[in-house]
Amino acid sequence: MSNFLILAVLLAGVFISPTAAAAIDMSAVTTALTTDLTGSLVTVGGVLLIAAATAVTFKWIKGMLFG
Repeated sequence: MSNFLILAVLLAGVFISPTAAAAIDMSAVTTALTTDLTGSLVTVGGVLLIAAATAVTFKWIKGMLFG
């Protein structure tokens, strides 16, 4: 009885696995995330560059006035 049960489980696994492991289409999700992430990174990078340029400009003006 034990060998029959083991054989039944193995055969069930062989026949069930291909349907259980079917590929899931994630292309729409990855495209949306890539688009959103790219836009966010460009925005944050632009803000950081503006902040750095403002700090350098302020330091340059301060050096001209008090240096």
